[in-house]
Amino acid sequence: MAKEYFTKKDIPFTEKDISVDEDAFKFVVDKVGQAVTPIITINDEIIVGYDRPKIDEALDNAHQNSDKPSAA
Repeated sequence: MAKEYFTKKDIPFTEKDISVDEDAFKFVVDKVGQAVTPIITINDEIIVGYDRPKIDEALDNAHQNSDKPSAA
């Protein structure tokens, strides 16, 4: 759902597959304590799961920044 939401809103993102990307797997486990997806990072904010209100708030806060969201 997160990928579809970002695509529909024309928001660039980077997708990482934790089943094949060891660094992405370690990042997720380090940040949330377990291998769960999606994990969305927008600037320094980490959102666990597809939480549209939190995603929209983080995107609004990042509007001044050109960082791309990342989905794992």
